[in-house]
Amino acid sequence: MALGALGDVLLALPGLFIAGAASFAAGHLVAIIFYARHRSAAGTRDWLMAALLLLFGLAMPPLLTPAGLPFGQTLLYAVLLTAMAASLWLSRFPRLAALGAIAFVLSDTILVLRLGGGRLIGPTADGALVWAFYFGGQWLITLGVGRGLLARAARAD
Repeated sequence: MALGALGDVLLALPGLFIAGAASFAAGHLVAIIFYARHRSAAGTRDWLMAALLLLFGLAMPPLLTPAGLPFGQTLLYAVLLTAMAASLWLSRFPRLAALGAIAFVLSDTILVLRLGGGRLIGPTADGALVWAFYFGGQWLITLGVGRGLLARAARAD
């Protein structure tokens, strides 16, 4: 969460978009490692969902990367973003957290679409969707992971 907060600050500063994205990417990498330490006995459907998320991460940059953003860095970020969501989907944490990660993916997808001049509805509505999916996603991740850790601690007692 701290790396995400730093990313938000850097994104708000002129000329630091790549640095902000790098901070978020580092946060996704930390989250992947953390969620992997809490892996569940995932079934076929869970692995399929994880694979679909990763495929989306591979497909999003060629479809949405705006001119001026480095494609390789955008691809790396998208794969880390969706790998974070996939690893949370495969974890023992409540599904609520994984749904939050998917909302985070949607937020970044709309953001990249907007950076390239595209839109879903319109500038104001799309901006509101980015923030709603981002804030709601982060909240659900925090709530779900927190509940999962508290439940695990209660079982250990």
